[in-house]
Amino acid sequence: MYDSFELVTPDDEGAAIAGDYSVAVSDCEDGLAIAGQSGIAIACEDYGTAAAGENGAMVLGYWDTEAHRMRFKIAHVGENSILPDVAYGLDDNHEFFAL
Repeated sequence: MYDSFELVTPDDEGAAIAGDYSVAVSDCEDGLAIAGQSGIAIACEDYGTAAAGENGAMVLGYWDTEAHRMRFKIAHVGENSILPDVAYGLDDNHEFFAL
């Protein structure tokens, strides 16, 4: 398990980079969130990019034009061909793809 929990928010360039067992949150359009092993990388706005280590997860947001609201897609490293330490974005169908 882990001894501490860390939440990292974006720097001036919109990048949030966190270590193992941590959460990186970028709330900027075109933002980047990177988390280590068992971490969670969250890019909250359109066109965000995320990467996570082994046993990690990624959350990418997009604007739903029909519902007029943000929606979020979640991917878990090791499931559905999602690889560790690889940056992902969402395609036009809001599915994860490797960059």
